[in-house]
Amino acid sequence: MQAEIAEKTARLRPADETARAEAEHFRQRAEESAEAMGWMREHLNEACTFHPSDELKRLYREVAKALHPDLATDEDECLRRQRIMADANAAYKAGDMARLQAILQGWHESPESVQGNDIAAELVRTIRKIAQMEERCEH
Repeated sequence: MQAEIAEKTARLRPADETARAEAEHFRQRAEESAEAMGWMREHLNEACTFHPSDELKRLYREVAKALHPDLATDEDECLRRQRIMADANAAYKAGDMARLQAILQGWHESPESVQGNDIAAELVRTIRKIAQMEERCEH
């Protein structure tokens, strides 16, 4: 609406640079708003058409409970968890249960998932790190 008013004002005053600049400014804002609304509409339509199964929801919640970045104890772990959760989010949106299961299994087998600071926990973490290195060497 402001863009239309500013454009009409600029047409009525063709020599007025301020009126032309204002019309251009409001037109640009209107176009940006229209673009944003189109993006929102597109994503709302996606959300309305996505109907995950109860099993997929349950699995995703399990992944999020295990891996959420808020559970990290340091910055590096937080970043790693963010990357894994981004992968989990994509798998969830795609309805890919196999990928979510693989993510969860990978986490449970990772050294980072071992809780505690005692010797036993450190030993389990070390064994898992060795297993990861062996697996990488095989591939």
